[in-house]
Amino acid sequence: MPAHRVYIETRAVDRSPRNPNPRSPPSPRHRPRTRSEERIYVYRDNLSTENITNTMTDHDRVLREAYDEAYRQNQTLRNKLAERDHKLAEKDLDLAEKDGRINQLQAQNLNLRQTLDSLSDVEGRQDDLIHDLKRKTSKLRKDKDDLKAENRELRHESEGKMRHMADQINALKQEMANWRLQCESEKRKNIDLERRCGRLRENLDLHRGQSETFRTQSESLRAENDQLREIIDLAQPLRVFRH
Repeated sequence: MPAHRVYIETRAVDRSPRNPNPRSPPSPRHRPRTRSEERIYVYRDNLSTENITNTMTDHDRVLREAYDEAYRQNQTLRNKLAERDHKLAEKDLDLAEKDGRINQLQAQNLNLRQTLDSLSDVEGRQDDLIHDLKRKTSKLRKDKDDLKAENRELRHESEGKMRHMADQINALKQEMANWRLQCESEKRKNIDLERRCGRLRENLDLHRGQSETFRTQSESLRAENDQLREIIDLAQPLRVFRH
């Protein structure tokens, strides 16, 4: 009998977890991944009335394989999310180090200002050093603002991907529920088919019994007809003799 080909189609998309720390800098290695389609192909034979138990086992195996494949994909996505969490944690540490550097430079700037105030003969050098420190401080602040902006963009992108992944998981759950309903329907059909086969067997046994009874009666009637024919054959000469 022909085979049915059933497939479950999902989209494997790189998703970043939501980072609660808004100061986390983006990773320079971050690149958006290309969307790709993954299909789970499942082959299922048509139901056979001769081996209903094996057919039901095949249905359970089909559902189990589809569930296992969906579970493996879910684990892969969870691993990707854990990897993204690790990267964001590293970015948080990097940002904390830069904050420490800024505080250290600010403390150095304060000490230098106090020293320059006490040294009137190095006024020109003091201006140059202050200007250089201000420039470095401004640059660090600008870098900090850029990191915050990139972190906000990354968090927004991660939230969108998480919502899309949740929609895909819900769709997959709904499809699995539909599979279960279809399997229950097939089970009910098989039970009804078993009942019909049982009734047909009972009718066949009854028909065989009736046929055997008719055959016995037919043989008995044939024997009676043979006896009557013999009696008639014997009676004909007697009738002729009487006439």
